[in-house]
Amino acid sequence: MEANLTLFPLEKFIRHLFLLQKGMIKEMKGVGIMGRRRRYTVAGAEQAMQTFKADVMKREGYAVDPNRPDDVKYEVAKELGIPLKSADNGELTTEAAGHIGGKIGGSMVREMIRLAQDKLSNQE
Repeated sequence: MEANLTLFPLEKFIRHLFLLQKGMIKEMKGVGIMGRRRRYTVAGAEQAMQTFKADVMKREGYAVDPNRPDDVKYEVAKELGIPLKSADNGELTTEAAGHIGGKIGGSMVREMIRLAQDKLSNQE
């Protein structure tokens, strides 16, 4: 099944995630949002993901500057008691960094799944 290229990048990704879940496609080849070097492989996906992150984290109760959504990591780190600085975090453990990213990424994944489930239930 061919993806509709007029879909926004996040919608295209979610659609392929649904098709994969339903067994209608076998892999997500060519529709990934991220590449190996944190380069977005879908045109326009970076801005869409930053906006999505800002929206999700606002709903989670964080103060998010829509122009700098990545800065929410400092608020998350503070809440978790992790001393994250804007530079030189060499003393930060991988585990601590994972807690910060996990809180943000986990919230985003939960929202993507919720959106996907809503979209599937509306199609049936």
